[in-house]
Amino acid sequence: MPSPQLPLEDPQAGATGLGYFIVRVRRVPGTPLGEVTGIVERLGTGEKRQFHSSTELARVVEDWSR
Repeated sequence: MPSPQLPLEDPQAGATGLGYFIVRVRRVPGTPLGEVTGIVERLGTGEKRQFHSSTELARVVEDWSR
């Protein structure tokens, strides 16, 4: 099932729509400030993925946005 999309009215942005996500984050003691771990859910599909760093979270959202 595709993620719900809201069409954008800005053709110069090159984007095709907005995806909706819920992100649950937790800071792990002993990790650098700004680093988080948690679960991200893609709304409309129920698909969930764990992430173990801020970089991994960005990668998951980027993958789903393609």
